[in-house]
Amino acid sequence: MITGKTMRLLAIVTKSYSYISDFYSRHPLLASQPYEDQYAALADDMYGGSEIWSTGLLEFGYKTARVFANMPQIQKRWAQEEGIHYDEATWMENITEKQIEKYQPDILLISNHITFPAEFVKKIRNGIPSIRLVIGWCGSPYQDPAIFREYDVILSNIPELVEDIKANGHCCYHLNHAFDPRVLDKIDTNKLPNVNFSFVGSIVTAAGFHTQREALLLELVKATDLEIWSDVENPNLTRRIKMIAAQLSYDIVQAALRGGLSKDWISRAPWLGKFLNYKQRPSFRRYVDRRIARRAHPPLFGIPMFQKLRDSKVTLNTHIDVSPNSASNMRLFEAPGVGTCLLTDWKENLKDLYEPDVEVVTYRDSKECIEKVRYLLQNENERQAIAEAGQRRALREHTIYHRAGQLHEIIREYLRKH
Repeated sequence: MITGKTMRLLAIVTKSYSYISDFYSRHPLLASQPYEDQYAALADDMYGGSEIWSTGLLEFGYKTARVFANMPQIQKRWAQEEGIHYDEATWMENITEKQIEKYQPDILLISNHITFPAEFVKKIRNGIPSIRLVIGWCGSPYQDPAIFREYDVILSNIPELVEDIKANGHCCYHLNHAFDPRVLDKIDTNKLPNVNFSFVGSIVTAAGFHTQREALLLELVKATDLEIWSDVENPNLTRRIKMIAAQLSYDIVQAALRGGLSKDWISRAPWLGKFLNYKQRPSFRRYVDRRIARRAHPPLFGIPMFQKLRDSKVTLNTHIDVSPNSASNMRLFEAPGVGTCLLTDWKENLKDLYEPDVEVVTYRDSKECIEKVRYLLQNENERQAIAEAGQRRALREHTIYHRAGQLHEIIREYLRKH
């Protein structure tokens, strides 16, 4: 166990490409600003849940930092300021490795096991002896349990995944998501709600993700005035042409590499260079139902997302397919945290988090969901009482500081044994 010094934890986090685009469009001048300014702005946006192991752990005496690994604007700026050279084709891995070397953490936490597979973790461990513990996070379907072989501990918010990962021989702990109460200082909590019924979140049609969510949303779109904020697209001709162009570009890059052209030469081509980073050929994805896409507004992230939740009288929650029995996602804590009435799918363990139909409202199928949202919108006092009770519970038991305390105990237990 590490004793007699402050433990240094470095979190390697990634963001969705939709978020990256949205964030820098909301801050159009930021990409040209110094690394520290970009870092501060990203931390201030409070998106993605990494506050548990950054801000939260500060309360327990850790020194923490984050690397926003797949964001080229901030990462390449850091490399420029530090005089770090990198290969354009592998800039993410190159720069991230240099940042870990510079920070010399005792604990390395990697939030994306797909982007940073076992081979990367092994290389880092062999090259940076300060590392005593490597923690991974898994909150979505995975194919091969061997991806976790270089991690000491895996964390997951989904109890079903915890059991599956353990069954495959890995050390795994359950850790719920949480709400960051500092959000309340950054949104307008005095504004009256102007959205009756909202869904703010993703709709991923791949297996194991949101097929049940899509089916529910379709029924709600037919029967209610549900407003959706999500990154969905209609399968229009323009999009299909762009996908075909991307596939052809990928094929050209692969042919050029096989023909002996250097990555440096290919990277100079404005359109082709970005396809050097693609791990596989772009493929057509199954789009969500057109009726859902027509109802959708552009996605929201960070503080604007929290504000939209607050602006909603009732907001919908529905879980990922790989969490069939357990309440486990982020919206469970974010929506009540900002003081919004949450309508969520019934799960066996929900009673351990909130009192059903007192602090949050539950439904078991689309018919019950429709009935309950109509009831809530017709009974303002009851809706408001549930929203207030849910917020009290979230602030009392489900903040990033509560979760950081649980993570601290997980770390202490592992280091005590090793």
